[in-house]
Amino acid sequence: MNKFFKPFFKSTKKYSSFKNHRLNMLSNILFNRTSFAGGALGFNLKELDSLIEDGLPNHSDLIFYADNKWKDYFSNKNSKISKWMTLIDLKIRLPELLLMRMDKLVMQSAVEARVPFLDHKLVEYVLSLPEELLIDLTNTKSLLKKVALKYLPDQIINRKKQGFRAPIGEWIKKDEEKFYESVQQFNSLVNLFNERELNHILNGNDYQKKWYLINLSNWHLARVAN
Repeated sequence: MNKFFKPFFKSTKKYSSFKNHRLNMLSNILFNRTSFAGGALGFNLKELDSLIEDGLPNHSDLIFYADNKWKDYFSNKNSKISKWMTLIDLKIRLPELLLMRMDKLVMQSAVEARVPFLDHKLVEYVLSLPEELLIDLTNTKSLLKKVALKYLPDQIINRKKQGFRAPIGEWIKKDEEKFYESVQQFNSLVNLFNERELNHILNGNDYQKKWYLINLSNWHLARVAN
C-alpha cells in the first residue's frame, strides 16, 4: 500500500488517515461486517461503542440490520457481492438517503421531481444483465458511459471526477464555540455520550463526525427539548 498510494499524499497525516480508512473497509469485507454504506455511516460500530456512555447493546435488530441481512442473503450459495450491493442500494440508500434529500430540496419550492433512471422498466432490465457487463474494475460506470457516448462528448463523459463535498469544516470553524456548546448542552440533558470520547472528537480534526454530532444536538434541542 505504501508503495502505490503514499506518493499521492503531501502529508503523512493525510496518508495515515487514508490508509486507516482503506484497512477498515478491507477488514469489514473480510469479516462479513457492513462494508457497503459509503458516506451514510458517520461512525463505525467500534467508534459508537466507545462514544456511547454504556456502549452499544449486544443485540439490536436496528443497529445490526445490514449485518443480519448479509447472513440471510449469503446463505444461498449462488449469492453474489455485486447483487448484495445493489440490494442494499435499492432497499436502504436510495429511499432513505438519496431520494429523501431530493424530495426535501424540491418540495421546498413546491416542485415534484421525477428520476428517469428509476423507471421500473429500466431498473428491471439492468438488473437482468450479466455481471460482466455491469462491472469493469478499470473503468467506473463503464456501461453507462458507453450509452452516454451517443449523446454527450467524450470530454464530459471521461473527465476527472468532481465530488459534491460540502465545506463542512469551513462552516463549523465560523462559530466553533457556539456549535460545541450545543453538543455539550445536548449531552448534559440526555447523558448519551462518554464525556472523554466526546471531547476527543470535538478537539480533533474530523469535521464530518463533528457535523453529525452538531446536527443531532441542534435537532434535539429545537424539536425535543423544547
